[in-house]
Amino acid sequence: PRRMGGPARRAGPLLFFGLALLLAPPARAVEWIPPRPVSAWLPGATIAPGNAATLELVLRSNGPATSVEWSVVGTGNFACAVTPSSGALVLGANSLVRIPLSVAVPPASIGIGAITATVVYANGGGQAAKGAGTIVAATNSRPEIWPVAPTWSGMGGSSGSVSFQIRSLTAGSETVVLTSGRSNPDPNNVGATFSGSAPPASVGLPGGGSVTVGAPTTLAARAPAGSSNEIQVTVTSSEGLSTATGFAIVDASLSDSLPTALVPIGLAPVPEAPAGRDGPAPMLWRNAWLVPCGGEGVRVWRATATDSIGLTDMNADGADDRLVGTIRVPTFAAALAVVPGFVAPSGDTLDLGLLAAGPSGLMLLDLRVIEDPTFGAWEDFFDTDQNGIDDRILRTIPLSGFATDVAWTRSPSGRVVAFVADADLGSNPVLSAFDPAFVTPGTGAGVVAIDVTAAIDSLSGLPVVAGTWPTPGNALDVELRGGGGAATLAVADGAAGLEVADVALGAGAPATATMTPRAVTPLAGTWGAPYARDCAWIPNRRDSAYVAVAAGSGGLQIARVPTTAGAAPTLVLAQQTAGSPCGLSSAYTGIVAAAQGSAGVALLQSPGAGALDLVTAASGAPYTAPVTLARGAAFPSGSALEKASFQNPAGGATALAFEPTLGPLPDLFVSDQNRVLVLRPGSAAVTAVAMGESAAPPARGRVRLEVSPNPMSGECVIRAREAGVTAGGAARAGSILRAATGDRVDVVDVQGRLVRTLRAGRDDARGEFGALAWDGRDRSGRPLPSGRYWLRLRGASGQTSDAAPILILR
Repeated sequence: PRRMGGPARRAGPLLFFGLALLLAPPARAVEWIPPRPVSAWLPGATIAPGNAATLELVLRSNGPATSVEWSVVGTGNFACAVTPSSGALVLGANSLVRIPLSVAVPPASIGIGAITATVVYANGGGQAAKGAGTIVAATNSRPEIWPVAPTWSGMGGSSGSVSFQIRSLTAGSETVVLTSGRSNPDPNNVGATFSGSAPPASVGLPGGGSVTVGAPTTLAARAPAGSSNEIQVTVTSSEGLSTATGFAIVDASLSDSLPTALVPIGLAPVPEAPAGRDGPAPMLWRNAWLVPCGGEGVRVWRATATDSIGLTDMNADGADDRLVGTIRVPTFAAALAVVPGFVAPSGDTLDLGLLAAGPSGLMLLDLRVIEDPTFGAWEDFFDTDQNGIDDRILRTIPLSGFATDVAWTRSPSGRVVAFVADADLGSNPVLSAFDPAFVTPGTGAGVVAIDVTAAIDSLSGLPVVAGTWPTPGNALDVELRGGGGAATLAVADGAAGLEVADVALGAGAPATATMTPRAVTPLAGTWGAPYARDCAWIPNRRDSAYVAVAAGSGGLQIARVPTTAGAAPTLVLAQQTAGSPCGLSSAYTGIVAAAQGSAGVALLQSPGAGALDLVTAASGAPYTAPVTLARGAAFPSGSALEKASFQNPAGGATALAFEPTLGPLPDLFVSDQNRVLVLRPGSAAVTAVAMGESAAPPARGRVRLEVSPNPMSGECVIRAREAGVTAGGAARAGSILRAATGDRVDVVDVQGRLVRTLRAGRDDARGEFGALAWDGRDRSGRPLPSGRYWLRLRGASGQTSDAAPILILR
C-alpha cells in the first residue's frame, strides 16, 4: 500500500510528541526563493553611436567562496565593443564584486543591441550564471541615459536609491517625461518586488547638459542575500524614447526576518506545470524521484541533489543535470505509484510503475531502467521497435474518464491490485485551474480496481478488472488504509464530498475487489462551497482513524473513519485556509501539508487522536461536531492548527509529498507550477501534541542531536542521544553514533548546500567514542564564514534522523 511516512515509536495509549514548529501566526504572504550559488547582473543603457559609457558587471557568491571565469560579448542589431571582455577571479563567501566595463556603441548603429555575460566555474567549466543588458542606440539625437553606479546594494530592509544620468545630445533645452518600473529578474521570484517610489514625472534637461535622477527603493526585509530587482527608467523626449536599467540588490540578509518554518532549500525546473496528483513519487532505493509532468511524460530527478536551488548545469548544455531521465508516454502523466520488487508471472523482478494516465486510463511501466543513456539516441534504447512509443510501457488499460490517481495493495494470495480514480471529463483535475463547471458528470467510472498481476500476464486470459465503484460525485483521489483481505478506501469525490468504502479482496485468481460504500459524509460549507479534490490519511494512531480532505473553497476538513466495517464516518473539523486546498500530504507525526494554488503551501498540525475523539455530534460546546476554526483560531484543546505557510509570487502549488524519513519534520516536495520546490520545516518553539497509539518498533527511541558549544568559534562536539522506554519502563539515553552502521553528520549551509560530512569512526572526538568533533571548516579545509548552518544526522540508508542548527561566530 501507499506509504505515508515512517512509523512513529510505540509509547503506550498516548504519546506527547514534541514538534519543532512555529507557534507564532503563519508567515507573511510573500516569501522568496533563494538565489542560485552565483548571480550575475548587467545593466542596460541608451548610448549614442560612436560613444561609450562605463557600466558594471556585478557578480555575487551566494554561499561558499568559488573561483569563476567570465566573459561579456555584444549581440543584437549591433555588437558593442566591451573592454575588458573577459577575466577570472575568486568570489569570496557571500560577497559581491563589481567589474567596470567600457561599453562602446559602433558608429552608425541603429536599433537595439545587447551585452551578455557568461560566468563559468573555473573548476570544471560548468555554467554558474548568465546576465544580459539591453543597449539602445541613441539615434535622432535622443538623450543618452545610463545608470550611475549601476547597482545599489545593502542589507535587507534598508533604503537607498538607484540613480540614472540623463544627457542631452541637442543644443536646446527641453522638458522630458520620465516613466519607470521595477521587476524581479529571477524567474523563480517573478512578481516579488521591492517597495519604492518613481523618479520625478518630468525634469528639465539643459541643451548639451545632463541631470541625475533617482528611484528610491527599500530592500525587502525577508529577501535572502542575492535577491534583486531591476529598475527601469524611460525618457520620453521630442526626439524619441531612451531607456536604461539598474539593479537594487540585497547584499546581506536580515536574519531575524528570514523564514523560520518553511525554508526553500531546493528547486528544479520541469517542462510542464502538472507534477502529479500526489506530488513526486519517491524511489529512494534507486536514488530518484519520479515527477509526472503531464504531456511531457515522467521525468526522473536524481535524489542526491534535491537541496540545490534553480538550474544545476555543470556541463553547460542548458539542461538541469539532476533531471537524468524521461519516460515518454503518448498521453497525460497525472499521478504515479511504484510497486517495488514486483515479481511478474514470467519470474522477472522489476520496479513497476502504476501511472494514472489521464484520458488513456492506467499504464503499467517497467522501471528497471529509469535514467537516459549518456550516449546514443533515446530510440536506440527505449524504442527498439521504432513505433514511437516507449518500450517501458508494458500495457495500457483504457478507462472511460480521466485517470487522476492510483493506489495499490496486495490480495491475500499476493496479487497486486490497483485502485484507480477515474474522474469525469471536461477539466483537468491535476491543474490548479481545474473548474468543476466544465466537468461532464457521469463520464468517469468512479473507482476501478485492476488486477495488475493479470494485466502483466497477457497470456493468462484472466479478466483485469477486479471490481468497480461508481461513486456519486467526481472521483479525484483515492487513498487506502490497511491491506490484505480487508482495507478501507477514502475517495475525494468532488461535490459529493468524502466517500468511504470497505474493501474485501478475494484470495483467488483473478483477484476480486468488493467495495461496499459506507454512509455519505457531506462536507461543511462554513468557509465556502466545498469540493473534495484530494485526501490523505492522518497517521495519528496505529490504524489512522482520521482522514484529511482538501475541500477547495471549503478549506481543510477532517473526518473520523472508524475501523469497524460499515461504521459511518463523521466530520469533526472544518479549518479555514488562506487559499483553496487542492492537494494534501501527511507525515507520521500528524503534520498535514496543503497545496493551495497561488496561495502557496500551508503546514498544519492535526490535533491528536485523543483530542479529535472528543468531537462528536452529541458533545457540548466547544467539542460539538464539526468544530469550525477560522485562520489563527485555537482548537479547543490547544493552539491554532496552521503553523506555517509559504507563498511565492511565481508559484502555484498543486500537489505535494513528504520525503519518507524517520525524522519528525521531513522535507516537503511541492509540485509548484513548472518546478519542483523543496521546502524544509525549520526550527522554532516546541508544542506538545497528544497522539494515539502508534505502530513503531519499540526498540527504537527518538534520536536527538546535541552540539556544544553553540554558538562556536573554534571547535564543537556533536553527540547523538537516543531516549526511549525499555520493556521495564526505565528511561535510557546514550551516545549512538556508530561507525558500523554508517552513521554520519552532514553540515549544510542556509541554502541547503552540503559543505562537510563527518563520519563516525573517522571524526570521533578525542577521548570520547561516538562523539564527533568539527573544527568549523568545509571539506576543503577552509574555515567557514560566520553564519547559521545545519547539522543533519544520517544513517547508512541516507535518511535523516534529526537536524540541529549551529551558529558560527568568528
